[in-house]
Amino acid sequence: MERTQPRRMSKDYAYYELKEKILKGDIQPDQDLVEGRLADKLNISKTPLREALQRLEAEELVIRQPNGRLKTASITVKEAEELFVVRSYLEGIIANQATVEATEEDIEILSSHCQRINQATKYYDEEAILHYGKMFHEQLYQMSRNQTVVKILNQLNDHMTRYRRLVPVNSKYLYHQKSEDHSIILDYIIKGNRLQAEETMRKHILSSMDTAIEAIKKYENESNDEIV
Repeated sequence: MERTQPRRMSKDYAYYELKEKILKGDIQPDQDLVEGRLADKLNISKTPLREALQRLEAEELVIRQPNGRLKTASITVKEAEELFVVRSYLEGIIANQATVEATEEDIEILSSHCQRINQATKYYDEEAILHYGKMFHEQLYQMSRNQTVVKILNQLNDHMTRYRRLVPVNSKYLYHQKSEDHSIILDYIIKGNRLQAEETMRKHILSSMDTAIEAIKKYENESNDEIV
C-alpha cells in the first residue's frame, strides 16, 4: 500500500497538470509529447506519466500517431461546429428540465449568479464573467437531475475549452449579449416556460460559434505561416 499511494498521486498529478496545460493552450494543439521531457518537467517517473497520458488519450485530448508517438489533438473548424451544435441541444435539454425542477432556493442561486455577471459586465471583467457564467450553467446542470446529459456535457466542455481560449472575448457587445442571455433564461425559468428557456439557451450557445470559427481560421493561418 505504501508504494501504491505515491504512484497513484503521481499519476493523478500528471493527469491534471497535463490536462490543464492542454486546455489552457500552454501545450499547443498538434504538439508532439515527448515522455522524457514531460517526466523531467513534472518531476515524476515515466510509469505514472504513461498512465496519465493513457487517460488523456481515452478522452481524445491526446492522439497516438501511426508511428506510436503521441501528440495533442488538433483543433479544426469542423469539430468546432459539431461541438457547438451538439452542446446547444444538450444545454437546451438541461434548461428545459431545470425549469421543471426549479425550487425557490435554485432561483435565488441563479439570480445571485446573474447579478454577479451583470456587475462584472459593467466593468468588462472577463475572468469574472466567465467564472460566474460557468457557475450559472453548473447550477442548471444540478437542477436538471439529468446525470446522463451532464456527463456528456462535461466531456464536451473539456474540448470546447480549447476552442474558447482562441476566442477574444473583448467585445463590449459580446459581454452584454451573454449577460442579457443569462437574465432572459432565468426569467423564463421563473415563469416556468421551459420551451422558451430551452430555445434561448440553444441560441445562447450558438451565438459564439461564428466568432469561434473565425478565431480558429486565424489560428490555422498563423500556424501555417510559422511552418512556411
